[in-house]
Amino acid sequence: MTRLILTFLLATASTTLFAQPVVTTNPKNVTNCINSCSDLTVKAVGDGLQYQWQMDLGAGFMNVSGAINDTFNVCDTGAAAPYTIDYRCVVIDQNGDSATSLVATMSVDSCLPPIADFTYTVNDLEVCFTSTSQNAETLIWNFGNGKTNANNVTSPCSDYDVVWQYDVSLFAFNDHGSDSVLKTISLVGLDEVSSTTKIFPNPASDVLYIQSMAQIKSIRMFNINGDVVEVGSNRHQIDLSKVAQGLYTLEIETTEAISHKQIMVTR
Repeated sequence: MTRLILTFLLATASTTLFAQPVVTTNPKNVTNCINSCSDLTVKAVGDGLQYQWQMDLGAGFMNVSGAINDTFNVCDTGAAAPYTIDYRCVVIDQNGDSATSLVATMSVDSCLPPIADFTYTVNDLEVCFTSTSQNAETLIWNFGNGKTNANNVTSPCSDYDVVWQYDVSLFAFNDHGSDSVLKTISLVGLDEVSSTTKIFPNPASDVLYIQSMAQIKSIRMFNINGDVVEVGSNRHQIDLSKVAQGLYTLEIETTEAISHKQIMVTR
């Protein structure tokens, strides 16, 4: 019986002594901001363990000189974001047996907050927007007409029911901050009131000019409440110098027709 027990103990010791190392904790993916560092850590069990970290720059894994501990401090090498490097650790025991950890990726991030901006194009009462934001991961739009879009869309369009000026906002977010931009979109154009009458400029600040092939009989100007606004007029130009900024409706009666046009007064 004693001999059997001794044989068992020797066999167990032999198995423990010559067993290959086992990785118990693999390194985790990390994200470094530019000019910063993070630790990769591996844990293993075995006798007389040694460690050798390796990296892959795209041509296969190669040893990292001096990276021979269970923790490896990896730093951004000055490469511009985005940039990634794969790492792994080879664990070797005193018998020369080895085990290799799973791969961990170091990603380089600019870590800069977003800068919100957009451009737009107008087609009648439809306006299409394009985000030109930098470093943005999430976008939220407010079109200024009671409609929003929170679906992280880069190039949305919105329909407007009324010729007006609209304040459109874009909000940009990422893990490092947020930003917003507001732009006023004017749908007030320079088009004709009728086939024989034109007004310009629109928007206007001081004087609004009227050209008509037909004889002008009267000109009236209404505010958004429908009230008549007193303006100086000689039937070919309107003095807007004392008119408050805002949207108005111009009614022009000629010998041919009565036409209406929305105009914007600016300061």
